[in-house]
Amino acid sequence: MIIVAVILMIFGSGTMLSFGYSLLTGVVLNFLCGVVTSKLMMKSLGHYPKLCKPRYFDDGRQQDKIYPFYKNRKKFFLVSLILFAIGVGCISVSSADAIPPSASQVRSGRAGRSARKRKRLKTAHRSRNGHPIRLQK
Repeated sequence: MIIVAVILMIFGSGTMLSFGYSLLTGVVLNFLCGVVTSKLMMKSLGHYPKLCKPRYFDDGRQQDKIYPFYKNRKKFFLVSLILFAIGVGCISVSSADAIPPSASQVRSGRAGRSARKRKRLKTAHRSRNGHPIRLQK
């Protein structure tokens, strides 16, 4: 939200600029009020002796094993790099299908049609007795 507010303040004008300022102010104040009130509530609950018992905060089990991410950082970087490459490949393949037709394809009427579809269109323009219908261009 803060990024959107900054973008609106940089590129916006008029009402968009004002909305960017309003959005940024609202996000920052909401965050600050949430942090302050949460801290205040937790501190005020800590003054009651019945709520300060350790059994409320500790379940008595051992701590979970900490996984050493830093030691395996090269593996994780490689996995991230592979996933990124797969994503870029998928985007490039899907955008290759969106290449606009050439001028010659548009003139000949073959733009965006597969061979099967062209054949179906050729055979579909027949009258009930099987004679072809003349199409006007």
